[in-house]
Amino acid sequence: MYADDTQMYLILKQSEIASGVVRLEQCIADVKVWARDNNLMLNGAKTELMHVTSAFRKASELPDFEVDCNTINPSKSSINLGVAVDDKLTMKQHVQKSCRAASFGIYRIGKLRKYLDQSSTGRLINAFVTSHIDYCNSLLINLPSSHLTKLQHIQNTAARLLTRTRKYEHITPILRSLHWLPIPQRIQFKVLLLTYKARNGLAPAYINGLISTKVQTSSIRLRSSSSVHLQLSSGPRTHTRYGDRAFSVCAPKLWNNLPVSVRESPTLDTFKRRLKTYLFNTK
Repeated sequence: MYADDTQMYLILKQSEIASGVVRLEQCIADVKVWARDNNLMLNGAKTELMHVTSAFRKASELPDFEVDCNTINPSKSSINLGVAVDDKLTMKQHVQKSCRAASFGIYRIGKLRKYLDQSSTGRLINAFVTSHIDYCNSLLINLPSSHLTKLQHIQNTAARLLTRTRKYEHITPILRSLHWLPIPQRIQFKVLLLTYKARNGLAPAYINGLISTKVQTSSIRLRSSSSVHLQLSSGPRTHTRYGDRAFSVCAPKLWNNLPVSVRESPTLDTFKRRLKTYLFNTK
């Protein structure tokens, strides 16, 4: 639920939905009182409600949800800090939104390309194309390849525009010459970067709490079983790639597959450099 940049989340079982709606209404009432006491006003007209459920399970009907005597109908999607979040967490709308914005950037840069050198064109592409396809891309981990292919096509087009390469020339050498990771590897890079920060106390507390170091049980300290391994998620076991998208699930799996030399990087800059080299070589 989003109310004038204030967000409220409730994790509920099917049997708790009715009581959960009542709790949300009471919470909003409390927020309105707090806002009034602090000379603020909650904008009820901008309130949205989203019932997020699994794509593999039919969503149950929600009871009427009211704010300021107005019934709020559940939204299928909403923009949260620039990310288009849908009620099944498929991220399909966010991918479409990113592709649309990046494509428009490519179109505008293409109009000016003949007047620009490669360095200036690269800066424009970073500002108006790459910024869109990279924004919050850790949320796209383990998405179906059909979604990521759209973003990859955008990146390929940007690379051809930058290097003045013809449409049918092989794209992999071009991306490598630009030191651009392909889309799937860019997403893995972002997830692993967050993981490194979480392990070293550089990430927000709510991310740090999603991972934990693996406990050593062997008396022999082999380098291959270093303590920088992460404990796999102790939550419910996932049986689909849908569940594997959770950070607490995918981060330990990706991290534990890294070479020790990458995991034990002493600084963030060293980690990023080694990780990028590793992802290039394992594509």
